[in-house]
Parts: sequence; C-alpha cells; structure tokens
Amino acid sequence: MAVIHHLSTVARRIAGVKALLETIRSQGKVLIYVWALEQKSSRRGWDEKSEQDVMVPWVTNEGSKQVTYQRYYHLFRKGELEECVCQAGGEVLEGGYEKVYLLLAG
Repeated sequence: MAVIHHLSTVARRIAGVKALLETIRSQGKVLIYVWALEQKSSRRGWDEKSEQDVMVPWVTNEGSKQVTYQRYYHLFRKGELEECVCQAGGEVLEGGYEKVYLLLAG
C-alpha cells in the first residue's frame, strides 16, 4: 500500500489507515509505504528542514506528446506514520525508515 502519502490532511491519513484495517481479517496484516522527509542523499535532497507537503512532477506520454502532471505528496517525519496508525486503532508490528513502512495487525 503506497497511497497514504497522497492524502492531504492528518484526518484523511488516519481515515485511510482505518479503512485499510477494516478490510483485513482478524490477525491480518497490512504493509504501508510512504515517502520519508529525511532523505538528503536522494536525488530530491529533502531533509528535516524541507516542506512536508510538496508537489512532485510526473511525466508521461499521452499519444505523441509528453505531459507533466503535478502529484501531491506528504513527506513523513520519523515516527509520524506510527502515530497515524495508533490514532486509527492499529498496532505497529514492524517499521523502518530508509523507506517508511509498517505492518499493521487487524
């Protein structure tokens, strides 16, 4: 699941996690990936001083022409996704931060 970082408010992100939890069976698991804020070594060079809410260009070919769309991303600070999960009533089973990911128990 790599969608939560496209939701523009905390309330929407929590609702998104709740919706995921509602779709799994008892003792089921969900894997969530989001974009991390602190990735200074990436080609984009974001760090803890960067804006968390950004528009990122996505270039695609539509027929014979190239089109650029701007996509919204919320860049998560360390611990922020875990907080959303807890507020949604989930339990973090495992996490990481090079690329933020979580396993949730339902």
